[in-house]
Amino acid sequence: MKVTDIPLRVYSDVCLMLNVKRDPRCNDFRMLAEKVGLSMNETAVIEQTSSSPADKILQNWSVKKEATVGNLIKLLKEESFDREDVALKLEDWVNKT
Repeated sequence: MKVTDIPLRVYSDVCLMLNVKRDPRCNDFRMLAEKVGLSMNETAVIEQTSSSPADKILQNWSVKKEATVGNLIKLLKEESFDREDVALKLEDWVNKT
């Protein structure tokens, strides 16, 4: 299942959760950007120009073959990212489909 298949309600919740800055670990949209291969400069520009950085990052990533819901959940669960809360939101939706 592609990231673009996530229903708007779930997608909006995921973006909202990732848009909230979490310091000092930065396990928010900034780490998401790093995990999907964006540079620090690209991430900074997205942060400065978008009202929803997580949405913009996921949109950029969604054109890649590896942009699946399963891979997103794996990224979120990595020890370095540690966003089980967001992964659970996606898993709940996947389990209902």
